Amino acid sequence: MDMVALPFCHFEKTTKKPLSKAYPKELVTIGDYIRKRRLDLKLTQKELGAFLGVDECTVLNWEKQRCQPAISRMPKLMDFLDHTPNETGTVNSHTQLRVMRIFMGMVQRTFARLVGIDPSTLSRLERGKGRPSEKTLRKVEVFLQKHGPIK
Repeated sequence: MDMVALPFCHFEKTTKKPLSKAYPKELVTIGDYIRKRRLDLKLTQKELGAFLGVDECTVLNWEKQRCQPAISRMPKLMDFLDHTPNETGTVNSHTQLRVMRIFMGMVQRTFARLVGIDPSTLSRLERGKGRPSEKTLRKVEVFLQKHGPIK
């Protein structure tokens, strides 16, 4: 005797494909973000390196947290990561100021010169030391508004 499934017994189960073991478990370091974005876009380290103007070993070292990207690479890297640290162009914290400066690919001395403040003042601002004058804060905010939102 043949067994036949009853017509009302349809069962279908769908699940998401598990992520590759190469995906970072947590996004903590810039290397984690680089690896996740690269894998999401199905790029090899060599392809990403060519886009960023570095070799594949450099990308590997960033992803493995063996070294950090140079400040001069940050604008293109942030573009790749599709990340803008501050859409408004205002300064809310000392950490945010440092992130925006790095995002723009500038060392402290260059950024301070363009803003019109002393490099040591910028250094203190980024470390959260002391209280900046209203004039200094205004100069930084005007500069960021003029050059932002940064993308």
